[in-house]
Amino acid sequence: MRPNLDNQGEVPPVGEIIYSPDVCFAGIHPIGNFQEALKQPESYAQAIENEAFSNMDNYVYLRCKNGATKSVTIQAQLFAVPKNKSMFPDAWVPLSVDSQEEKEGNITNVIPAMQPGEIGVTEAPFIWKSPDTESYSLIARLFSDEFPNDMPQSSDLKPVYIADLLKDGLLWAQRNIAEVKFNPNQPYMKKDISLNIPTDSMYQKSKWLILLKSHKFDTWDIQIQASRTDEEGTEIAMERRRMEEQAILGTYVMSPGFYSRVSIMLYPTTVDVTVADDAYVNLELYYGIPTADKEATEKVTPTVIRVLDASDFKKH
Repeated sequence: MRPNLDNQGEVPPVGEIIYSPDVCFAGIHPIGNFQEALKQPESYAQAIENEAFSNMDNYVYLRCKNGATKSVTIQAQLFAVPKNKSMFPDAWVPLSVDSQEEKEGNITNVIPAMQPGEIGVTEAPFIWKSPDTESYSLIARLFSDEFPNDMPQSSDLKPVYIADLLKDGLLWAQRNIAEVKFNPNQPYMKKDISLNIPTDSMYQKSKWLILLKSHKFDTWDIQIQASRTDEEGTEIAMERRRMEEQAILGTYVMSPGFYSRVSIMLYPTTVDVTVADDAYVNLELYYGIPTADKEATEKVTPTVIRVLDASDFKKH
């Protein structure tokens, strides 16, 4: 991973080392077809640096270039490090990998096999969930069985000097985030769900209409954010707006095996935050209905994804 745009693999590097262009910070908007887009010469020649926002998921991708003389597959981790904590790895917070495997400790990403001289990109984005409004460093680590690159150990008496890591072999990279912008939209309820098209679906690279349906949430606002774009680069999102009984999220191209994490955020618009026992929010997927044709949707049996209901508020 390059410490700066002038570096092409030289060790030790010269120049700035805390704004690596290979820690690609997308902010709150995912990058379409990221594994191909981020390795293109035009992209590789620039840093990807968007604004970070609090109270939202922020997306980060890692890329690297294979400087070895043989094919290499490598693993990657990314850490959010509060200001003045870079010398103490125990304070580094590992970011989760956007994956269908919703489990604790899912912090290791993979950069698939790269031929010598080839650029590779992580298989999935890292998700930085709802950061606080302060300064951070993002510290990236590459490792494999052949290149272990062990995590450094530290104590109050023996801190780690991150500059030494960044200059030793380019398996570490850092990108400083000077400011996380304050987002005044603090959701009362946030629920993450998985949107995926089964691998055995008969519909290949097809258009899916996604409807949002709700019951007894008419005094609430809703906002939707997704970790992936569809296969044509269209963002799956909805800005904050008043909840309706039925609203169109959009039409998206998704093939078998498509996956995205979808975050649903709810905001009360009155002081009363009680929810009726039969209240719910669902997403409905309709194959092959490219427009908002209500009559057409009534003739088709949708795939229904339960988002949340009154029981979620009882746990809140």
